[in-house]
Amino acid sequence: MKKNLASEFVIWYVSTREDKGGANYLLNNFAGDREKFLANLNEYAKQFEKSFKYNPFEMDLANLEKNKVEMLEMDLYAKGNPFEQYSQRISNHMPRALLGSKNYLLFLKEHLGNEKEGDAFFKRNEFIDWLKEEEEYSHGSANSYASYVSSVSKNILTKHFNEDSFFGLVKEVVKRGDKNTVEDLFDPLISIVLKEAPASVVHKYKNGLIQYRNFLIESLSEEDLVEDFEPLKGVVTELKEKAPLAFLKTRDDPHQLTYDNETLKKIFAFRMITQDRCYGNVFYPIGFLKKLFYKNEVSRIFLDEYIENQIDDILLHTDGRVYKLSDINSITFQIGGENEGRVKFVCNDNSTSVLYTKLGAGDEQEPINTTALRKIAIDHVFPMKIILAEQEAALPVLKRITQAFISSKQWKNKGKLKVKMIKDIGNDLLNKDVFNQTDIPALKEELEHIQRFIGLQLMDARANLIKKASV
Repeated sequence: MKKNLASEFVIWYVSTREDKGGANYLLNNFAGDREKFLANLNEYAKQFEKSFKYNPFEMDLANLEKNKVEMLEMDLYAKGNPFEQYSQRISNHMPRALLGSKNYLLFLKEHLGNEKEGDAFFKRNEFIDWLKEEEEYSHGSANSYASYVSSVSKNILTKHFNEDSFFGLVKEVVKRGDKNTVEDLFDPLISIVLKEAPASVVHKYKNGLIQYRNFLIESLSEEDLVEDFEPLKGVVTELKEKAPLAFLKTRDDPHQLTYDNETLKKIFAFRMITQDRCYGNVFYPIGFLKKLFYKNEVSRIFLDEYIENQIDDILLHTDGRVYKLSDINSITFQIGGENEGRVKFVCNDNSTSVLYTKLGAGDEQEPINTTALRKIAIDHVFPMKIILAEQEAALPVLKRITQAFISSKQWKNKGKLKVKMIKDIGNDLLNKDVFNQTDIPALKEELEHIQRFIGLQLMDARANLIKKASV
């Protein structure tokens, strides 16, 4: 049975938050009067209800539902509503703070402590920290993204699994230590969300899943850094023979997995921003450059547009015509049936074409046949290693960055080059202010210079690897 929990929360607040300033806050703002404090909380709840049509204190504590708490958390940190404006006016978001993650939400979550272990949000705190540190999100925004993931798990995803728990399955997948398996799990789920989520939340659910996916992939960062030209022994065979793991419930009917343009751009942007190239005389440590550019909002916008422009210009081949990614509305993968593995895309004019792949560097091509988005590669028509080598004289700041990497203690003791080591060296250079905002103008010019020579196309992953090995 629902009841107003405001009074119980006040008791909990005073007793459990005393060592965190709770008692002092009550004393300084309400002269220690709990009734005045309670009256303020109820006023906050009244204002909240005007925006979201429910009272946050009206809960059934004995039968507390996790999705109700997650909905409250999502609404608390939502932007552009009357409650946010009200909260901002009252002591710079004091209403939201008292109802938020360190106070009332924490009180509610303590009553959810009896949930099954497998249902617990896998690496929730680490995900929030990653959003704040790597993506420069505010604490409120990072918590909102975590709430989106919790909500989509509860409301959309659970019914599609052979397993009972989404987060339990995520934990098992991450234990395998293979980022490809993470993609095999998440990419179909993103397509399901695009199809099944209500219009009011589909954008939030999708973006939350994409960011959680990216966080988990980055957490598996102990793999070797591979050069553009290095033949990948065994990988071609693996891509050809290994079927995606059967995470989802079996479906007898043929169906499609569809990714809209925005989703494709987000997934492709993550690929591009995590492909450090640290070889030759000029490095292109794009992960390091991202962190440097993200220190300032103006330079952040520049880098985001730099990547987005390259993605918009990615070429898609068909039997007789070439399109750009900016020309298309969506890509669809056929699952099951006689056309399984066929990949089609819908253009902005609603025409449909089958996606082809180039075979090597010549004109020969064939239809792509795959059921997984990760098996479609973003290929550099002209290898990045050659671009950097030929344009070395025009890239003095990147040369200085290269020398700083090579001169680092980690590099000198590197052994096999690892992705995580590159990240650690970059973080160390930023922490020591070796490179900062004074380098941004020249770096912008160098990135714009490089961009003149970059041409990208979608290829079958096997064909892409064979092309690299044959150059």
